[in-house]
Amino acid sequence: MAGAMQAEPAPDAGKKTLHLRCGHDIKSGLHDAGFAGEFQMFAYPFVHGPAPKPGDRRDFIETATNFLVGAGLSDSVVETRYRLIEEFAFLDASIGFERVCLWFEHDSYDLLCLVFLLDWYSKHGTPEELTFVCCDGHPSVDKFLGLGQLSPAALRDVWSLFAPVTPDILEFGSRCWNAFADHDPSAMWRISDSGTPEIPAAAAAFKRQLMELPDRKSGLSLSEYLTLQVLQEHGPVSAGNLFRRYTLEYEPLVFMGDLGFRQCVLAPMGGGDNPAVTLSGSTDSDDWWQTTTADITDIGRDLLAGKADWLDIAPVDRWVGGVHVKSGAPGWRWCAETGAPVEIQ
Repeated sequence: MAGAMQAEPAPDAGKKTLHLRCGHDIKSGLHDAGFAGEFQMFAYPFVHGPAPKPGDRRDFIETATNFLVGAGLSDSVVETRYRLIEEFAFLDASIGFERVCLWFEHDSYDLLCLVFLLDWYSKHGTPEELTFVCCDGHPSVDKFLGLGQLSPAALRDVWSLFAPVTPDILEFGSRCWNAFADHDPSAMWRISDSGTPEIPAAAAAFKRQLMELPDRKSGLSLSEYLTLQVLQEHGPVSAGNLFRRYTLEYEPLVFMGDLGFRQCVLAPMGGGDNPAVTLSGSTDSDDWWQTTTADITDIGRDLLAGKADWLDIAPVDRWVGGVHVKSGAPGWRWCAETGAPVEIQ
């Protein structure tokens, strides 16, 4: 199949093309589908935060490096910083391509990366042709989780969905990025509530991201709440089974990979003096998901029942974009009754 595709004309033939994606999951698929352009990744987990200051490259690199290494999402400060410097250098060079194609899907991880890039291009200039896709499914996949699931033939289908990035879309991306990076989430909520006709999938993705704010009653993010719900209904289970159930059965808009789930959800909930989750078994990274057993504690059950507030129990210190979520401090929460953020003094 791959050989047959490569014998056909390249879908992106005729222009010096760069394919830009917030991960490397489709790199080999594009090659097998016969695409001729270069591939580059620009990836940062904005879904876990914090959001660096808009337009400040040095701040971005230092903030991102410190977060990624501190959260256990990357091992080396030097290597992480170097990778980010390289990715920014490639963004600079991308303006010299005749065509840049932004490959994204409909979840909050991708949409936040996309609006960051749109903001970047709005400030630094665009290539001759800047196009994008925000894919939310394909007939070949029953439960669409991302572009990485798609075959080379399906990636060729997605190519037909690309649309030009217009000045209105650039402005929309910049507005979204600045709203996300703000310490006040109200602007992001207003954008998500507007229906986002510029990029229709953005409304649901941004609302899902706002639901990572601590719940007004329990202090839990939606990811934390759903994790406890899985354990209450199915635990004890292996960490791998927990992640599969959370992803495939409970999460309304899948956006998180296994490493982010382990380091940014499970580890904080299972640590400290008052854990909501117990994690027992092997610490060997090679088989951790299979040999580690997860279960809910009495504190976790109280949180689900609305009898406790996680921010009063645990040393929470995390970010939702520009919003710093910290135990013992006033701040923003998510109100499920109104479907909007609310500030608690």
